[in-house]
Amino acid sequence: MFCLSLAAMVLLGLGLVLMGWLSQSVVLYLLYWCFCASFVCLMLLMAVYDMLAVRQEQAKELQRFKEQVFGEAEDLSSTPYTHADDPRDSGDA
Repeated sequence: MFCLSLAAMVLLGLGLVLMGWLSQSVVLYLLYWCFCASFVCLMLLMAVYDMLAVRQEQAKELQRFKEQVFGEAEDLSSTPYTHADDPRDSGDA
């Protein structure tokens, strides 16, 4: 991402330096700005890809957390309950 940003800054800087050269030919002018626009589109696509990757990673982590929590709850519920485990039972019957 940093490299694309640096390349965009270089292109804009070259645009300022090469303004006289680009103004001589319409074709060069259009090619230059198409190249700049393609870099912008590429950066936007990378941002969307990064956003989707983070969302997918977060969903996997949430699923893992749910399995861990509900798995522990299932383990606790599967243990047999005995009368000796009752905290209300003081042993005086």
